[in-house]
Amino acid sequence: MKYKSIDLNQALEFVGGDYEFLADVLNDLLNEVNTSEEEMQRGIDDGDFLFVMKAAHRVKGAASSLFCGPLTEVSQDLQMTAKEGVPPGADKKHAEFKGEPRPPAVLWREVNRLFDDYKKEAETFRHELDDIINSKK
Repeated sequence: MKYKSIDLNQALEFVGGDYEFLADVLNDLLNEVNTSEEEMQRGIDDGDFLFVMKAAHRVKGAASSLFCGPLTEVSQDLQMTAKEGVPPGADKKHAEFKGEPRPPAVLWREVNRLFDDYKKEAETFRHELDDIINSKK
């Protein structure tokens, strides 16, 4: 079966064909997706670009290692957009945004739009993960 949210063949190859292990790892990713979604919402509510950027960064890394393309892409877009609003020197671990940042109001509109996209991709992932797990029972 082909899934929108994950390249299941590549993910299975990555874990040596162990379906149960893949299900465990994908459940771990789901936990990160859920936690990060809450953190992104908190960052948006508090007007904290750095908080949003860091939460999106964590999901991007985990999703990319498990071949979850759409979730990786929207997380990266969200991370990069939020990064524009992070004051220089506020975060030593991530490189500063280079270029001309957009006004904060414009950035927040884009962050909110991307966060909506993120929630849609996360929901697709949740449903497909259930299908993946249940198909091997």
